[in-house]
This record gives sequence, C-alpha cells and structure tokens, in this order.
Amino acid sequence: MEGLRIFLMALSHGSGFRAAWREARAVQVKHHLRAGITLAGGLLAAIFVLSSVLTGAEMMAVSVNGQVIGYVNDEAEYASIVQSAKEKISKENGGTELIIQDADISLAPKFVPGNEEAIAEAAVSEDQLAETLLEENVIKTNVYTLNVEGQEVATFGSLSEATETLNGIVEEFEPQEAVEPAEGAFVEEVAIESKTSDLEVVTELDDAETAKEHLLNGSTEKKVYAVSRGDTIEEIAALLGVTVEQIALDNPELNLNNLKEGDLIKFQASAPLVHYETSGVETVIEEIPFETEEQKSEDLLVGERETLSEGIPGKRLVTRNVVRVNGDLTDVEEISSEVLEEPVSEIVLVGTKPRMFDGGGDGPLGLPLASWTLTRSVGNGHTGADMCAPQGTPIYAAEGGTVTFIGMPYGAYGNFLKIDHGGGLETWYAHCDTINVSEGDQVARGQQIATVGITGRATAYHLHFEVRVNGAVQEPMSWLSGNYAVPAPAATETETTETPAE
Repeated sequence: MEGLRIFLMALSHGSGFRAAWREARAVQVKHHLRAGITLAGGLLAAIFVLSSVLTGAEMMAVSVNGQVIGYVNDEAEYASIVQSAKEKISKENGGTELIIQDADISLAPKFVPGNEEAIAEAAVSEDQLAETLLEENVIKTNVYTLNVEGQEVATFGSLSEATETLNGIVEEFEPQEAVEPAEGAFVEEVAIESKTSDLEVVTELDDAETAKEHLLNGSTEKKVYAVSRGDTIEEIAALLGVTVEQIALDNPELNLNNLKEGDLIKFQASAPLVHYETSGVETVIEEIPFETEEQKSEDLLVGERETLSEGIPGKRLVTRNVVRVNGDLTDVEEISSEVLEEPVSEIVLVGTKPRMFDGGGDGPLGLPLASWTLTRSVGNGHTGADMCAPQGTPIYAAEGGTVTFIGMPYGAYGNFLKIDHGGGLETWYAHCDTINVSEGDQVARGQQIATVGITGRATAYHLHFEVRVNGAVQEPMSWLSGNYAVPAPAATETETTETPAE
C-alpha cells in the first residue's frame, strides 16, 4: 500500500511511468528492511531475557514470621546459620538457653535468578538473621521458677541454679548433731517449674545466693520489744536492725527521748518465706547448771557479796527426739539421760554488817540522802518532800525494816520502793534511777537501797521521799535527824501527786 501511494504521487507530479515505478519500489524495499531490523531486535531482547531466566540457582528461602529475609544453599547451611545466630544472641544475654518456634522461622526451596554476584547478595548472614529474630520478637528463653505455695518467688536461667538455691537452704539447716534417722522437708509447698518466657526476662534473673537470702528473709512479721532499764533509742534501733525514724513512725504514742523500762516498741522484723523442718533422734552432752549456796558473813557490809568458791557445771548424756524449723528447736522429747559429771555448787559470802548513814542527828529517822536541795514538801495535794540531787546519788533507808513493794516505772512515781518499819510506819522512795534491793529483803537503817533518778513523771533528778503512819501522810522533814526548814507548799513541775497503785 505504501508503494502504490508513492507511485501515484510520482505520476501526478509529471514523473514518467518508469521513474514513478522505481521510486515506489525503493520505498517498499526500505520499509521491508526497517521491519526486519525491528523483528531482529525483538528476537535479541527475547533471547537476552530468556538467558537471564535460565541463569540462576536453586536455593532455600529463609522466612521469619512469613517474610523472606534471604537465602541459603541447603538445609545444612540453614541449620548452621540458625545455630550461629542463636549462639550470638545467647552470648549477648549471659548464655541463656534460647527457643525458636518452628512456626516463627521456616525454610522453603526457591529458584533465585541472577549471576553469582546477585546470588551472593541474596544470601542471609548470621548477623542478619540474629537481628531479624530480635526485631520480630520470636526469640524465647526457657526459665525455671521457684514457687512457694503456688507463688513465684525467684526466676533462674537454669535448672541447676534453682536446685542449688534449695540445696543451700537444706544444707544450712541440716542437724549439726548426729541424728538418726535424719528426715527433712519444707513446711510449705515448694516446687521448681519450667516455662517459656520472652527474652527480656533475662535481665531479671536471680542467682542462687540472692534467691536464698530472699527465701530466708523476704517476708516480714510484727514484733514487740520491751524496753529495759538503761536502754537508749539508738541502741534499740541498732539491736532491732531498724532506723530511729522508722521506730518513731511505728510508735507515735511513745516519747523516744524519755523511754521507760517496760515501754513496748512495735517494729517490723524480717521473716522467712520458707521453713525447713527436720526431725529425728539425737544424742548430745548437756550442761547441768550448778547451784549457788549463800553463807552469811559479819565481815562484809549489807549488800556486799563475795564468791568463796566458783561453781562448776556438771555434764549429762541425753538422748532425745527433736524437731527443728530453720535450725531452731521447736519440740524436744527426752528419751533417756545419764549423768557424766555432777555439778559443784558455788559458795557466796553475803554481808550482814550494817551499812550506816544517819547524818549525825538524833531524829526518829535517818537521812535518805547525804546532801540535797529541798524544793517542795507536803501540801496542796503533794504527799512528800522533793529532795534534789545529781543522778546516781545514793539513797539510804531512813530506818531498818522490810522492803514490801518495788514499783515499776509506769506511773508518776517511776521506779520506787516502800519499806515497812513496823508499828504502822512506812517510808516511800520514788523516781529512783536504780534499785538495789528486792521485795522481802530486810534492810538496815543507813543501808543503800537505790540511787537518785528522773523516772516516772518528773522533770529534774530528785528523790520524792514520803513518811506515812497507818497510811496517813506525814511531813517528812519533821521525822528526819536534825532541824530542817520546811518550805511553804507551792506548785512545782518536779512531779505530779499521783498515788501509785500496789
């Protein structure tokens, strides 16, 4: 068609028949040549594409969570790369045992087109696989939990560490004596369980020593400490293993700067989460306490004691059933015993020579203090004489008699005592720091019985001294040896007028 169109156009422009035909033929030949070149190019392109497709390799596609991340040559290479990636991750996380679920990572045959360079670039590496496994959170770890009564109390990276923890407790509380048969078990239900967990738990794993400490001290229990004479709050805090601030928070009702004997301090003490109980029959050598024999001596003053001969404990062989919990004896049943050595009694000399102090006067009663400053006497509800003196100043019995009462420091009188002199006459000594006698003791006039203190409701060191006849309050100063001016009754802060209950 293209040739005919050229032939007719040539005739119309006045060309001869032959010339028009040659022109049309040339155009047609050129057209055919162009078509041939196009066809050849297409064939060459097809050949190139086919060549590319036919160049490549049959490989294995590695997929994580369904996404192909690269290729390996075969299953052996796949297993090697996976193992290397796991070892790399495990090393970076303290040697933790790792778990990869089959559903998370898979392998499938795949033809990979391209030349050797392209195939090499498509291959997956150990680092690439490790990075992808971490990013996709498909790495899990096998951990071991130590459970007490169904509650997890510790987590370990290996079964050996969990077992070591429990063995450490068992070894600590195994009987030190020979016990037959030696039986032991945890009181609570204690179990080791295995579970699969996210890799992040590795940073929270326990070691055997830390876990053991937690099992033995990880709980708390409420306890009460009774204040003893001379205790300070700092000493108590150190003894209980708590801070002074914590004691103050737990005991808002107490004045920690003025603790008295018998005050009860509440505190939180550590307690074990587990208790290991052992039982059996043991044979031990026990000490037999010696007795103390007292012999009176006129060479020693009243209140003085001197050891004439030391006591020696005896020994006995004891067979007994014992039960211990965390090493502490909770039950003992004696089966038999045999005395190996008899105890030898201690011999103590007790003084009977009177210790006199009467101030040199001739009054009915001796002086309770060698010197003092009188700040208040009987009147306006006050029942005695306040005799100020330094802490620790000796207090003497105003007359011989029997100690009938020792008061504890709960009321206004603090530490105090009463002496019955017979005939209805009594003397009282209050706010003492220390008391050197006991109820029922016979004391002599001038014998030291206590020391000046500030116990009870008092704001200064002093002795509150009372004289009573058949229960009626007397003016103490008129009963003492010598002549002493009695101050006019006046209110003072040295003490209250509370009468102690017997």
